[in-house]
Amino acid sequence: MRRLFGLAIVLVVISGCSTLTVNQDFDPAVDFSAYRSYAWIEQEQSNTSGLVAQRVVRAVNAKLVRNGMEEVPDNPDLLVTYYLGSHETINVSGSGYGYGSYFGAYGWGGGVSSGDVNNVTWGNLIIDLVDAERQELVWRGSAKKAVDPNPTTEEMDAGIKEAVGKIFAQYPPSTTPEP
Repeated sequence: MRRLFGLAIVLVVISGCSTLTVNQDFDPAVDFSAYRSYAWIEQEQSNTSGLVAQRVVRAVNAKLVRNGMEEVPDNPDLLVTYYLGSHETINVSGSGYGYGSYFGAYGWGGGVSSGDVNNVTWGNLIIDLVDAERQELVWRGSAKKAVDPNPTTEEMDAGIKEAVGKIFAQYPPSTTPEP
């Protein structure tokens, strides 16, 4: 019974690691309602496969179009780019020493519990929107999540769509531009 309880706690801790963390930052002086068109900044994603890059671009395009924007080849209002990467961390959980307060057959009790050590791969996606005329960053959204280092095609699709969807959930930001 004790092993089952311990396993349940470990599963809860591991599943908690896969929570998607999303952040946004933007220039509060910008009137985002003035942006109606966008174009992609050409960049080389040396650490990203072409298929992953296509997934990110498709997901971002879908969100921008849903927000009333149009992709144009010339004279866009915004320039769009993204950065995709990953890094690993080591998680140590459940280790420690405890000294019990019970009386056993031989006196006070105590013990050492064993811990778990595992590597966690974190996926990071950053999306930047740059004012094309001023060449200044006006909005940045980012997402971070513990990911499978060898995902299936379906997992990649779902993960990218989830990240992009949550990044753009608060776009355009609701602010009143400063005069």
